[in-house]
Amino acid sequence: MHREGEEDAPDEDDILAFLDNRRGILDGVCISGGEPLCHPELPDFMKKIHDAGFSVKLDTNGCHPAALAEILEAGLADYVAMDVKNAPARYAETVGIPGFNPAPVEESIRLLRKSTVDYEFRTTLVRELHRPEDLDAIAAW
Repeated sequence: MHREGEEDAPDEDDILAFLDNRRGILDGVCISGGEPLCHPELPDFMKKIHDAGFSVKLDTNGCHPAALAEILEAGLADYVAMDVKNAPARYAETVGIPGFNPAPVEESIRLLRKSTVDYEFRTTLVRELHRPEDLDAIAAW
């Protein structure tokens, strides 16, 4: 899974060989990013990790609900940690993208809440970006 500028990154076979050599030492793998759900080949890779006998944790920002739904429906994640950047009204400001629509994030929240997969929502607090009322809005979301 190489993107432009990632020529030195290990390829899928290297990662699977690494895991095979650590069988009995490692129990699971955390797939993180950037945003791993940007990679269309991720479900196939996660299946290979699962088939090798490892648990899989996925870290996501929730911006790709269709990809998340595919992974949840296929049972490829044992745990999902999703970053919720801020209250919906302050999302664009927090992610630094004017006009950002948090609807995909909201859909990912809905998908996780109705799934049978263990999950957590987390927020990194930044004094300049988060007020107490924002935390209340995140919790209500």
